[in-house]
Amino acid sequence: MAEIVDLDQVNISPVVLAVWDELARHIGELAARYGISSKEIPDERARIEGDGSLTIFVELPRLGEVSLRVPPAHWERRFSKN
Repeated sequence: MAEIVDLDQVNISPVVLAVWDELARHIGELAARYGISSKEIPDERARIEGDGSLTIFVELPRLGEVSLRVPPAHWERRFSKN
């Protein structure tokens, strides 16, 4: 089972950050097209997958999940898991 964490609990590489920022811009445009206000969109979260990859995702009301899969070499936990 994948572990869901807040996005502020992980560090991602600059390349992944740039890709996610661009994707987030498109998510905002898509949401606006469907009449979804920014207040309706929850904060992004992340899933730590069993294979060591990370999935950054946001759940858009009425549209579903938009996500980006991050290879293990491009992310790390910010805080140790205790």
